Amino acid sequence: MAEQSTHTSASFAYANADIILRSGDRDAAMDFRVHRLILSLASPFFETTLSLPQNPAQDTQIPVVNMVESSEVIDALLRYIYPIANPSIEMLETLSQTLSAAIKYDIDIAVQDLRKRLVHESFLQSSPLMVFAIALKLDLKEELQIATKQVVRTKITDVEPFEELKDIDAYLYARLVRLWSQRCSQAVDIANKYPKFSCQSGGARHNCHTWWHQYITNVCNEVSQRPSTTIISAPLYILNSYLQCEFSRGLEHAAGMIKKIDDLQDTLDLP
Repeated sequence: MAEQSTHTSASFAYANADIILRSGDRDAAMDFRVHRLILSLASPFFETTLSLPQNPAQDTQIPVVNMVESSEVIDALLRYIYPIANPSIEMLETLSQTLSAAIKYDIDIAVQDLRKRLVHESFLQSSPLMVFAIALKLDLKEELQIATKQVVRTKITDVEPFEELKDIDAYLYARLVRLWSQRCSQAVDIANKYPKFSCQSGGARHNCHTWWHQYITNVCNEVSQRPSTTIISAPLYILNSYLQCEFSRGLEHAAGMIKKIDDLQDTLDLP
């Protein structure tokens, strides 16, 4: 069998390195030439592991630690413990792998930052169920609660399959779907029963009622699938209701309408 090729990380190639971390990449492993002391100070795992007696045959050469993690993950972890910029992680898959490794190697500074990143608004808005699955897999209770609240505000039945979905068993997923369905029904019921908008001017009263009826119809259609108030207060969403009912009397009652919509939004923000 041909020996696997390796190359050295450009960011971690210290001339005075006394240990090499070798990534588990299949195609070409990457060597990170780093320092025992820094690893030991940052990680109780490495402190214990590196204190064990070494193979005498390796006394004349830098010892190599073969790791299962990819070079991308190892690079990210080392950026937390060396005095350089923290890693830029834009993909949830990479964040999941890096956080898992940080927990495994007990690198607290990385764990704390990555947990905050996991529940960042951008990830919660774009992939709430994946955030939920990652938090579940890694037993992150606080992040799991945050993700659950966002999951049931989205159209959970439209989610495309992803690898981490395997970590959610059928029973738990069924409970999520049921909670989502209950919130949808509750939100529709609240919107339908919400008091009508009332204009102060008699001449515009009919148009106001027509617009409000159209707006509530649109709201019910929206929250029946996504029980969230994020969209229903958006200017373009409100304007669409104006256009649908041909409400063209101007914006003289806009302030009252916006206040009414804000009140509805607060009412629909279910706990």
